Amino acid sequence: MRAPSFLQKPSLRALCRILGAGLAVGGGLAALAGPTDESARAAARLELLGAVPSGEALVRAIAARNRAVVDLFLAARTDVNAPGEGGRTALLAAIITRDAELAARLLAAGADPRAADEDGLTPLMAAAAVGHLPTIVALRAHGAALDATDAAGRSPLHYAIAARQTEVIAHFFQTPAELTGPLRDGTALAELACATGDRRIIETVLSRLPEKAAWRSAGRALASQALQSGDTALLRLLFAHYSGSAAPSATAQPWLAYAVATNDLALLDTLLTCGAEPNAVLEQPGDTALRERIAANFMRDYVTYEPGMTALMLAAGLGNHDAVKKLLAAGANRNASTHGKSSLIALYFAAWAISPDCVQALLGHAPPRDQTRIEISLNDQHATFIKDGEVVLQTEISTGRAGFDTKPGEYVITDKHLTHRSTMYPAEMPFFMRLSCQAFGLHAGCVTGRPASHGCIRLPKSAAQRLYKEVPIGTWVSIVP
Repeated sequence: MRAPSFLQKPSLRALCRILGAGLAVGGGLAALAGPTDESARAAARLELLGAVPSGEALVRAIAARNRAVVDLFLAARTDVNAPGEGGRTALLAAIITRDAELAARLLAAGADPRAADEDGLTPLMAAAAVGHLPTIVALRAHGAALDATDAAGRSPLHYAIAARQTEVIAHFFQTPAELTGPLRDGTALAELACATGDRRIIETVLSRLPEKAAWRSAGRALASQALQSGDTALLRLLFAHYSGSAAPSATAQPWLAYAVATNDLALLDTLLTCGAEPNAVLEQPGDTALRERIAANFMRDYVTYEPGMTALMLAAGLGNHDAVKKLLAAGANRNASTHGKSSLIALYFAAWAISPDCVQALLGHAPPRDQTRIEISLNDQHATFIKDGEVVLQTEISTGRAGFDTKPGEYVITDKHLTHRSTMYPAEMPFFMRLSCQAFGLHAGCVTGRPASHGCIRLPKSAAQRLYKEVPIGTWVSIVP
């Protein structure tokens, strides 16, 4: 895998070229302290070579790996902190050339471990990329700062991650208090770690971030690969340390929405089991790929135009009962509402989809249909209440007259009101039990044994009182011709 782009900047080209090489250990470095005549002799020899004892010349000699000349510069007591081209110091040059012995001697001679070049590259950043722990330990012992950042805001930890220096990364994380600055926004670190593709680095970095990172391209790509390969351990790691909804791209709806739209229960199980956010919000209305997968026309429009839609609402509107149950079991909020002009909840979408199974699931604690239900016959104008498998009440009723017909179908009692007044007609409706969030239901009224209402199911007062008391919300109501 290619090194990240920031390691290819002009000031780091030499560093990148040597990342694969071993640390060179040179010998023969002359003592930095000594008699004045020795310094004078070294200076004279440099003069014979046409060199001036300057920081820039010393840095060039180090970069050229000319050890004999470097020894002369040091013997001549050249200022080891004088910057060379681009602000690079002798210590930084020694680390970039992987000369650990020279770096140690320079530190002993007073080289400043905090001195950075014009791009903000410090010796510790270079050592982190090179990956030599003894040099890193020595730099830190001499005061090198872990929270220093270069001109682009990258810390030594960023450099270690980009260069895939596993041991160095672990070493830096041993002192998290010093990493407060670079770790304030862990997204960049997480993105670098995921871009390496190295499982150890990814786990080391993500598990140590103080806060969850925001999803970016490298994290999404890694999650996509994990989904395709069935790597649930990696998915768990990613979902645990990234915030928000996981999606294939920055402009795509969450993976959960795709699993729901295609009724891919295996994918939905994998996502939820691995920790995908069950309350994922569909925030990308321009995702035409998901829109094309939604079978119900009315739900396509809601996903596109209604802000705050969730995966649970989508499952309810598509009548995907199993998906609704799985999302609820994973912690999806059944009461979450959209943010448009109308606050819509998943229950409404299930009712509009004519999915009583989903309505019951969303209400929760609904009695099983085969045990407790109300059966209404339009032809017979008769209602039967079955409780715990036994018929406990039969009564005459009046349903909708011509032009206001009561529509046959399967419904669920979604709410009850002891006193209720119609918003459409000037009529009181005591003991009202609404059917599937719609504008009709069962209530006490004038019963003639024939169709007489505006669509509701009228009950004798005594029967209405008893049903209101004994019928729980969530009870299934079958209306047949």
